[in-house]
Amino acid sequence: MHGSPHPAPLPRRSWRWLLTAVLLAGSLAPVTARPVALALGDGTPAGTPVSTPATREGQGDSDPDLYAGVVPASREAIHGQTAGDLSRYAIDLVVTPATADELTVFSGTVDLLFVNPTSRPLDEAVFRLYPNDERYGDGDIAMRDVTVAGGPVEPDLSVGDTVATIPLGTELAPGEAISITYGFDGRVANDPAGSYGMFTYSPGSGTLALAHWYPVLAGIEVDEDWKVEPVSVNGDPVFSNTSLYDVTITLPADWQVAASGVEVESDASGDRLARRFVTGPSRDFTFVADTSFERISQRVGETEVVAWYDTASRDGAEAVLAAGVATLEQYQPLLGEYPFVEMDLVEVSVGNGAAGIEFPQLMFIGGSYYDEAPVSPPDTSYLESLVVHEVLHQWFYGLVGNDQYAHGFQDEAITNYLMAYYFGLQYSPEAFEVCYLSQVEIPYLRYLFDRGDMVVDFPSDEFVPAADYVIAAYYKGAVGFGAINEAIGDDAFFAGLRAYVAEFRFAVAAPSDMLDAFEAAAGQELDGLWANWFEGENGAADFSPADLQSAEARLAELRAAG
Repeated sequence: MHGSPHPAPLPRRSWRWLLTAVLLAGSLAPVTARPVALALGDGTPAGTPVSTPATREGQGDSDPDLYAGVVPASREAIHGQTAGDLSRYAIDLVVTPATADELTVFSGTVDLLFVNPTSRPLDEAVFRLYPNDERYGDGDIAMRDVTVAGGPVEPDLSVGDTVATIPLGTELAPGEAISITYGFDGRVANDPAGSYGMFTYSPGSGTLALAHWYPVLAGIEVDEDWKVEPVSVNGDPVFSNTSLYDVTITLPADWQVAASGVEVESDASGDRLARRFVTGPSRDFTFVADTSFERISQRVGETEVVAWYDTASRDGAEAVLAAGVATLEQYQPLLGEYPFVEMDLVEVSVGNGAAGIEFPQLMFIGGSYYDEAPVSPPDTSYLESLVVHEVLHQWFYGLVGNDQYAHGFQDEAITNYLMAYYFGLQYSPEAFEVCYLSQVEIPYLRYLFDRGDMVVDFPSDEFVPAADYVIAAYYKGAVGFGAINEAIGDDAFFAGLRAYVAEFRFAVAAPSDMLDAFEAAAGQELDGLWANWFEGENGAADFSPADLQSAEARLAELRAAG
């Protein structure tokens, strides 16, 4: 999961331009959450929701301090767009890292101001407890001490204890808010095989990587239903809506923390350090901690791009930072602003077939790629393509959400197409061609003429085997977006994407919304082209075995020239 001219379109049945696929692409003694000494400017303890004085009964949070993670130039506009409409999490978390004999354990409290984001009344709130899925190994999580509007309630667990349904005791009107508080306790497995490194402690590197570590509101789909399917096996497990986060993390003082949002305060107490982060509008809150992390950074406008790395990975971290900076520089003019003051690229031991993982404002970059050997142009760096792919997800997933369970291609295919397009902008048309041929067209055509075609817009867990999901969402889907780009031209293509991002920023979009944006920008209907690539099995009508042979020969020629 570029500055030079775009390569000239290739013959219709060759399509030697498009993407790179990077993401072939887990009984706890309760831990008592101790009070955090950290205080806000007015003396309020960090565990107290900072926005309480600004919040009226029945409304969402409008405290402007929660938007400190947004770049100053856009802070007022984004506050005006979202204030009072988003749910707000105020979380205090205490983590006890693993020892030789004990797993990492954590405990926390949440003060959630839940805003009904639908157009209908709701009488319950639904949460996901992702670490209870079997793929997280010995990891788990439990909710406790749940209250709604000050009264105690008991959550109803289902779907293998990964779903918790909480009665609200009232009909919550659209846009109305209600207070939900709860505690939670959990533990983190050591390198669970099935978690993609998203919820894990890695004894080898000493890195604690925690995504979806707290009971989070289940995502609400475009049709306004709660997303409560079993945790996805093939695709991204987390689907959630945009909220505001005010999170205080307490760890031993010698641990460094890379987290979503921006650190606004810290306070030491004994051998522990409490750090407070706020995000602005964000779909999730993720963090990585390590005792040996170092960081390098560079500014792009009002955004600081930060590469976090283990001491031995300095050269790889410099390459990661350069790729992250270049992606922002190339794509903000084409897609719109990345509106946050920080973007973190973090070295993590990912696994289970993944190379990198996107989260809002923070990305996991697989540490095994940091020692990549230099490449000779027009060949392309896999590490660079990995970083570009994940950064592009900040627009497609981070800013504009989609249901990854039902329409995984909607963010994966467009990021892969644009990732290959980056190499044409940043380097040369030949670099774009090499990237596409080696990592998209040739793998897709080999699959097509070995096993046949597949529908791209298909629920991720209904692909059998799982490799079919990768071929569809990352490879064939990217070819489809290339076909749209060729049909309507660069100006309309990027005008459509900018309009799509602007209209659905901080919301959830359906595939039809993206199609509508392209059609409006191009002034023409694209239903047939969209259906051909994303809803049909027509690859053999668009390509022949001779195209595969031609693609392989062209790739060899390009690499020989380099």
